[in-house]
Amino acid sequence: MQDGAADSRGEHDATSRRSYPIITLCGSTRFKREFEAVNAILTTGGAIVLSVGVYKDYFGRPLTQAEKFELDAMHFRKIALSDAIVVIDPGGYIGESTAREIKYARHAGLLITRLSDQPEWQEMIREEVLGWRNKLDSREGGKEALSDIVYRTVEIPTCEEHEGMARTTVTVHWVCPQCGGPRGEPYKKISYDGSRRLYNVDGWRNPCGHIDGYADVRKEALELAETCFPVRKSPDLAIHDV
Repeated sequence: MQDGAADSRGEHDATSRRSYPIITLCGSTRFKREFEAVNAILTTGGAIVLSVGVYKDYFGRPLTQAEKFELDAMHFRKIALSDAIVVIDPGGYIGESTAREIKYARHAGLLITRLSDQPEWQEMIREEVLGWRNKLDSREGGKEALSDIVYRTVEIPTCEEHEGMARTTVTVHWVCPQCGGPRGEPYKKISYDGSRRLYNVDGWRNPCGHIDGYADVRKEALELAETCFPVRKSPDLAIHDV
């Protein structure tokens, strides 16, 4: 019995160390049958699948704008947790929300597969998930080594002529936009507008040596907000960006 228990524990340990790619399904909720089929294929192929939580007219009524917004926001969070996305697009149909999700995934460096790119999509998905698992297993550290997607929220001057008062909080992808290397650790500094000082804004020194200007960071944050969360973009950025 002890030997059997030891074997069982060994099998469990080996399974727990296996790398499972995390894949989010994107697309119109009108394609419920396709979502369910792809989910089953990916799951049995060895992937952790994140899918839509509510299909079209599930409650017997149209979703409210508030409900749609929260569902969209949660789906972007699912994508941020993932290694890849699979786009459910029979006939090549891509709606506005799905287009934003694809752009978000591309910006984050995720692997992207569209069903419309391959007629024999069932076999194609099986092959792709096997390839993603092999890629994860071949890299030390698992998912973090494959896709270390980091976003940070920092406090910076709202505009160049901040008069020592105007500051805003922005969220950006924490990689150098010039070379793709990591940005440096934020520290508190003073920003000058002539003789006027704005205290305790964030600055950082990139290890690669490339310098981030506040104006470029504001533009980057605005683009990210418009791409992923257009309802919540900062009005300060839209008005004062320079």
